[in-house]
Amino acid sequence: MSWKDSPNVLVIRCYLELLFVVPIPTHTSISPGRRPSCPSSPLFTDFDTLFESFPAGSRDRCRLLSCLGPLSSGWLSAIPAYTRGDKRKCLNNYAYRLATALTLGITFPLASLAPSCTCGAHIDALGDHFFLCNRATAERVFKYNTLLDVFKAILAEVGITAVTEVPLRSLDITPPNAQPNSQRMDLFFPIDGTGVLCDVTVIHPCRPENSTAHHTQVNRSHARRPGGIAAAGAERDKDRKYGANCRQKGYTFVPLAAETFGRWGGETLTLLRRLARRRVPPTASSAEDRVFSHEGVMNHWGQCLSVALMRWNAFQVSCRAHHAADARTQQRAGLFPEDLISRGPYRAQSRTFACQDRP
Repeated sequence: MSWKDSPNVLVIRCYLELLFVVPIPTHTSISPGRRPSCPSSPLFTDFDTLFESFPAGSRDRCRLLSCLGPLSSGWLSAIPAYTRGDKRKCLNNYAYRLATALTLGITFPLASLAPSCTCGAHIDALGDHFFLCNRATAERVFKYNTLLDVFKAILAEVGITAVTEVPLRSLDITPPNAQPNSQRMDLFFPIDGTGVLCDVTVIHPCRPENSTAHHTQVNRSHARRPGGIAAAGAERDKDRKYGANCRQKGYTFVPLAAETFGRWGGETLTLLRRLARRRVPPTASSAEDRVFSHEGVMNHWGQCLSVALMRWNAFQVSCRAHHAADARTQQRAGLFPEDLISRGPYRAQSRTFACQDRP
C-alpha cells in the first residue's frame, strides 16, 4: 500500500470532499451556517494536487504534511462514544470545531479576541502564537497530564504498570541540569526485563507567515516531504538531553514527541508497535487475523492519542486567548456559531472548565 492510499490521507481526502474545501486563503473564515467553498477552483480529490497548490515553503504545506502524519487523523475517525466512564474518544463541540479550523487552516474567533498576548507578542490570525507562547504554564501541565493518562491506559491494556513523574536521582541517573523540570521523567515502566523511561513533548510545526526571517526558515524546513521534521527534531533534542545518562545506567530512553496537528514521531510509533505485539491475539487466529488485530489496536490507540492532543489544543487556545483579553478588560467572546460545525448528539456527561463548549 502506497502512502497515497494510507488511512490518514484517505480520511483527509474524504473530509475535504465532504466539506467542499478547496484551497482556502489563510485570511478566509467560515460564515455561520454556510459550507466553505471556492467556486473558481475545482474540487480537490488528490492530496498531491492540494499540496502543490500552495507555495513552496509555505505554512499551508507544513500544516498538510503534519496532518498527513501517522496517527494524526484519529480524531476524525474516532466514534465519540461515552461508555463505562471512558471518554478518551470524546470531543465536545468547541474542541471539534477548533480541531477542524486548525486542520483546514482557517481563522477562528478566538484568534482575534485580542491583538497581542500577555507576553507582548502579536497574535496572528491563525493562532500559531498560542502554541508558541512560553508563558503557557498551566496549559502545559494539562497537556502532560492528558497525554500521560492516555499512555498509562495503553500500557495497562497490555498488562504493564507505569509510574509517572519519576525523580531521576531515585534511579541513580544524573539530571542533565539544575532546572526543576529536568529532575524527573514523565513515564517509567518495565518491558521485557528492561526499564523504559519516556518523556513527552509537543511541538508546533508552523510559524506565522510574513513575520520574521526565522519563522520563514522554519516553515521552509518543515514544508519538505515526507514531513515529520518538527517531531524528529524534538526527539533528537530530548535524546541529547536525557538519552546518554539513561543508557549509561542501563535504561532505555524513548522520547514521545508529537506535533500539535496530531503527527507522532518515529520513536513513539516504534514503541506502540512493540506494545501492540504484546496483545494476545484471538484463539486459533490465522496470520492474517493477527495482522488485522494488530492494526486495529494501533488504530484504537492512535484515536485516543489524537483526541487527547485535540482536546489539549482547544484548552491551550482558549486559555491563552482569554488571558490576553482579560489583561485588556475586553469582553469574553463566543467561540463559534452553534450551527457552524456540529459534532452531533454525543457528549461527555461530566463538564469541567477544561471541557466546556465555551470555556
